[in-house]
Amino acid sequence: MFRRFVLILITITVFFFTYVKDAKADEPIRVFINGYQVAFTQLPIVENGTTLVQFRPLFESLNYKLTWNQEKQSITAINGNTNIELTIGSNNAFVNTESSELTLAPRIINGDTFVPLRFVGEVSGGDVTWEQNTNHVDIVTDKGYYLIHACLDNDLDKVKYWLDQEANPNFYSHMDSIPLEWAIHHHNTDMAKLLLKYKADPNYEYNFVTNLLHTAIYYKNPDMVQVLIDGGADIWKKNSEGNAALAWTNFYLEKAQNETDKNNLLKIQSKLLDLTNKQAKMWSLKASFDSRILEIVRQDFKGDIGPFSNEKSQVIYGLKLSVMREATKETVNQLRNKLTPLGYKVFRTGDIFENRLPEQVVIIKGTDADFLKQLGEIGAIYDADPVIKQLDKWNTSTKLEVASASSNWVVVQLLEKPKDFLSFAKEVYAFNPDYVDRGTGSVETFAKEIEKAQGFILWWPN
Repeated sequence: MFRRFVLILITITVFFFTYVKDAKADEPIRVFINGYQVAFTQLPIVENGTTLVQFRPLFESLNYKLTWNQEKQSITAINGNTNIELTIGSNNAFVNTESSELTLAPRIINGDTFVPLRFVGEVSGGDVTWEQNTNHVDIVTDKGYYLIHACLDNDLDKVKYWLDQEANPNFYSHMDSIPLEWAIHHHNTDMAKLLLKYKADPNYEYNFVTNLLHTAIYYKNPDMVQVLIDGGADIWKKNSEGNAALAWTNFYLEKAQNETDKNNLLKIQSKLLDLTNKQAKMWSLKASFDSRILEIVRQDFKGDIGPFSNEKSQVIYGLKLSVMREATKETVNQLRNKLTPLGYKVFRTGDIFENRLPEQVVIIKGTDADFLKQLGEIGAIYDADPVIKQLDKWNTSTKLEVASASSNWVVVQLLEKPKDFLSFAKEVYAFNPDYVDRGTGSVETFAKEIEKAQGFILWWPN
């Protein structure tokens, strides 16, 4: 290990004594570790051909834990089995008790400790290079850095080489990307298979917007989608807009500009439908659904289907569809027309106030009361029993039904008009005042809204 330190030390010495004088004077020295720039609060300085840099930000970027000894005026840096000790004013540094001579002693400048940059070569265990034209110093301690650049260059041989050198297949670069993303970008299924073979994670969350499977769908590449699924990609994983793979495919299918894109997306849709339907059949069976229900649903709906369930008890009550908001009303009406005569109820649920996310449509075999009880078991903030009791009471004089509900609201649709809207609004207000107190402002206005909408909202704000 010490011999490696010495070799790197010699390399750094050559770099800095040869190039510092020739580097552009107007370009400040910048240091990068695995592609990430080290954030110095004071710029590096050059003294007698030796570059001095702030010790703390550099070594913290290398994941060292630092301790300052005021009495000895010394710094201890520890990373795994590597222990470094530096003393202000002393040219001797100790690496795991072995002495290493510094070209200049560490010093304090404006409250910060500065050390010779070449000393980094002794302790980083990585590769250090100097870019004369830009005054950039690159320190590479993670072979994944080389791997992702091989993927970026679409060089399969180099990718294989670095994977064999145990490079991290999930290296997250300063470009906000990972190796597998570049394989997808280049439509290189052989590279993707190779990365997956070396344990690249097909479900790696490399940014907050999307995931790898969604990226392959974006590129409209059915072969890559198949490779990722075979490698373990989760087709139910949602992006930041709340869409899983099938819904994301449908989104692009609606916007397809040519036949090639359309045909590729249809292939992806077909594959995802097969996988989704296999799982949906199991959920339907657990919810005691008739075997034909899923087939009826799929006549009009090609999007994501999941279980309407209690995660704690693992009880599945029905199916839950993720529907794009602009299509929700039509989808609900189509399903109600077909499923209501068969004894099934269809409800809207989810966050009706968040326009960015898709809406959730629930199908159950049962009644309005069953749906509200199931929501209560899942975690609604209101007590379902009093709500059900009150709805039954109103239903004796004014026919109504639950149109949608979630954890803190219930939308009720009137099937016939009450005798007097104001009197009815007062009854609703007496039971649930929040919608008026925090919304309409008066019962009279609430009554007008009920008459106009032929329905009302029961609301329990968080």
